[in-house]
Amino acid sequence: MTFLRSTRIEAAIDAGKKFSAGFTFVDVGTGTTVELLVVTPASPSVRMKGIITITVGPGEVFLFEDATVTGAGTGLTELDANRQTANTSVATVAHTPTTSDDGNQIGAGLLTGTSDNRLAFGDTIDSDDFTVLKVSEDYLIRVLNDSGSNSDIRISLTWTEGA
Repeated sequence: MTFLRSTRIEAAIDAGKKFSAGFTFVDVGTGTTVELLVVTPASPSVRMKGIITITVGPGEVFLFEDATVTGAGTGLTELDANRQTANTSVATVAHTPTTSDDGNQIGAGLLTGTSDNRLAFGDTIDSDDFTVLKVSEDYLIRVLNDSGSNSDIRISLTWTEGA
């Protein structure tokens, strides 16, 4: 007899409770920041699997909790990893929100790409860890372009919902 073992991620995919969303900011000026807003529901819990950030050239990534949002930005489409379900995410993600206060910084990272007049190398930050986000909370992900020239920046998120 063979027993199959399923990981939490596989179980979440099977149940239609693993989601992703992302946005590419095009031609971001040097010294300019771009932001995504993640709003978690009162229930169920949201486990953030990863924040993947891709840039051409160096940059910095920041994660803030309890941001004060005055404008929700442009909503993104959250995709269910189980394409056979019609489930929708209870968390929402938007790009280019308006905030009056960042909240508390709970994470940061450096993108160590390089650029000069001949070559440009980007960098990626990815996390293999889960973070259980607070319920009914606003999270702000900010990326600063430090490349010295305009750059495209991609921010992609993956999360699961439920117990």
